[in-house]
Amino acid sequence: NLEELEALAVRLAGRELHAVMLFGGVLGFFIGVLQMLIVVFLGGSA
Repeated sequence: NLEELEALAVRLAGRELHAVMLFGGVLGFFIGVLQMLIVVFLGGSA
């Protein structure tokens, strides 16, 4: 029973970790695009 609980915890932790990594990658991509747009607009107007 304890081994089943441990296996379940490891499985859930792995799924959560994957979701967090995916979310972090998407968030980082959008931050990079936003940063690029800011640099382009500020650089073009200066």
